[in-house]
Amino acid sequence: MEELGIGIKKLVETQSGNAQPETVVEKIPEVVNLTVRVLVEGEPARFTTVYLHSTVREAVTDGDGYVTFYNVEQGDHKIVLKYNNKTYENKVSLNYPEKQIHLTIAAEEKKASFLWLWWLLVIPVVLFGYFYLAHYFSRQKYSRIR
Repeated sequence: MEELGIGIKKLVETQSGNAQPETVVEKIPEVVNLTVRVLVEGEPARFTTVYLHSTVREAVTDGDGYVTFYNVEQGDHKIVLKYNNKTYENKVSLNYPEKQIHLTIAAEEKKASFLWLWWLLVIPVVLFGYFYLAHYFSRQKYSRIR
């Protein structure tokens, strides 16, 4: 299996003593330890259960809003928590060369979608209108024939 890397510019001293920028490829570890500080409306989310989605994991924040997930695979993840009867959801992408990652996220409330309710109201009205007009015009047509 080929290990992926990330190009990082570093200053490297040459034989003449000058520092030259050079791109060095550092290996990205397959798993990392992820520490997240969760803030809701600027305040730490204390003693709140936080879920990390991809492979679902859960942990509880400490008194300062910190939670740590161990051996998390690199890539895209979703962090979900319920706090004060509201659901919050954030997406994070892990592609770092470090083995220990610290993030602070401002939890964003997940908005409920009521689009299905709109369609539930509109479709019956449209169908009723269609059949009513079809019935009305069919009666008009037959009344002219008689």
